[in-house]
Amino acid sequence: GWAPLQFIAIEGLRRSGFHEDAKNLALDWAKMIAGYYVKTGTMFERMNVCTLEHPKKDEFKYPVQKDFLWTSAVFAWVVMTYF
Repeated sequence: GWAPLQFIAIEGLRRSGFHEDAKNLALDWAKMIAGYYVKTGTMFERMNVCTLEHPKKDEFKYPVQKDFLWTSAVFAWVVMTYF
């Protein structure tokens, strides 16, 4: 669940007329981000949407970034758009 790709998918669905699907995707992603933020006090660059956890260090070629701006920005956009 990389924030820029979530934004692209949500906005693409919206612009294609799939408003309910866009809303469901946006709200599911936002709930995951908010829930993990409540649990840890941070927003990560990317999240594992299956386990609802941030990826472990060895899953990618570079470390997972904490408090990443685009995660915060896309989260804010979802909240402003759907709440």
